Amino acid sequence: MSTLHFMETQKFRQWWIWVILLMALLIPVGAFTATYFSNKQNSLKELPALIPAVILIGLVIVLTLSARLTTEIDEYVISYRFYPFHFSPLKIRWEDVQLAYVRNCKPILEYGGWGLRFTFRNGKAYNVMGNA
Repeated sequence: MSTLHFMETQKFRQWWIWVILLMALLIPVGAFTATYFSNKQNSLKELPALIPAVILIGLVIVLTLSARLTTEIDEYVISYRFYPFHFSPLKIRWEDVQLAYVRNCKPILEYGGWGLRFTFRNGKAYNVMGNA
């Protein structure tokens, strides 16, 4: 039985992400509302085209709200899970680790942002919050 040494759960809490998502939702919702209440026969034909945009942006908001990165470290493994993309934790055995150290990360400069990221220069990153 292993002893847990470290556990952390991160969520998207950056205020500007929520501003962008809400603005993205308000645009089609506003267009939908304006079209619905305009009482013009031609504009009512445009309503079905707005529905997928509202649904898609709503799904992105739900995905962002539910996303969380959980990391657990014990003496045998490093476990990580980026829900909802990983249904069960992924594990890295310490015997497979060649080098480990703590460092400050610049997600935008090094990986182009937060989330599941891959670059040829820097490799793979799972980052939800952290240094800017």
